[in-house]
Amino acid sequence: MLGALATQPLVRRLGFGPALIATMLVASTPLIAIPLASGPAAPIVLAVAYFVEGFGIAVSGSQAVTLRLVAVPAAVVE
Repeated sequence: MLGALATQPLVRRLGFGPALIATMLVASTPLIAIPLASGPAAPIVLAVAYFVEGFGIAVSGSQAVTLRLVAVPAAVVE
């Protein structure tokens, strides 16, 4: 939910293309933490990694759908 709410301000600040690329990187980068998480801090590291990944997926997903809707001609949709 937070990611979806952050989409518009982020696009306004960075622009559509750079924001889409940045959020896709934000969504994929925390996955590196999964195999590295060990010890007593592992649950916290994993929780933060999944939260950041979910945030990136929410923002980039809404942008990707918007891009598809804008790019497809109206004649194809109807």
